[in-house]
Amino acid sequence: MRSPLAVLVLVGVLASACGGGDDSKQDEPAKAPPPVNVGDPASAVELRDSGFGTSRDAGTMLIAVLENVSSRGDISADVSFNVSDPNGNLISTETTRAGFTAGEQTIVVALYGLNIPQGAEVGAVDVSVVGDVGGYDEGAVVEGQLPALEGQVGESDFGLAQARYQLTNTLDASLNGAPVTTVCYGSDGSIIGGGEDFTGAIAPSLIVSESPASCTAYPLPLDLS
Repeated sequence: MRSPLAVLVLVGVLASACGGGDDSKQDEPAKAPPPVNVGDPASAVELRDSGFGTSRDAGTMLIAVLENVSSRGDISADVSFNVSDPNGNLISTETTRAGFTAGEQTIVVALYGLNIPQGAEVGAVDVSVVGDVGGYDEGAVVEGQLPALEGQVGESDFGLAQARYQLTNTLDASLNGAPVTTVCYGSDGSIIGGGEDFTGAIAPSLIVSESPASCTAYPLPLDLS
């Protein structure tokens, strides 16, 4: 049964100074269909873009846009962010693991920089990605795809920039607690921050360096109830 779900995500900007087997052989165990050949799983994921947003009051959000270039969904990625100061000195390395739900899918990774020293100025982020086999638990993945959402960027009642999205569930299952990750861009097209919310969330959670020219949200079809 289709379970409609409409979610309005308000994004506040925190600005800073910047089968089977052969039926004729019933005594043989059924054989699973062969996996899609993806070659080396380490190369199944490609980095499409990266950047960061920083706020004096809220810290630093690290962003990576990844694409699963294989045709299978059970792919994950180990993502490493090497964070440098404006002089090129390494000040932190942050790591996380991200999962896909389908082949040829684009996702956004948003990671808060927990290990960045307090008061340190971030100048650049270098991202490395290694793909692997093994994604989300099969029972949590909802069959189908959700489109990327272009946010309507404006200003809140408090004078902060914000982006609004409306996500409507058109799939035949609920999307309880599904992640909705956002990437925001400056006027020059570079990434200036982002963040992650979940369906049903109310509080703003983005960190950006300036008022964005545009923001795009990438919801994942997951039921995490």
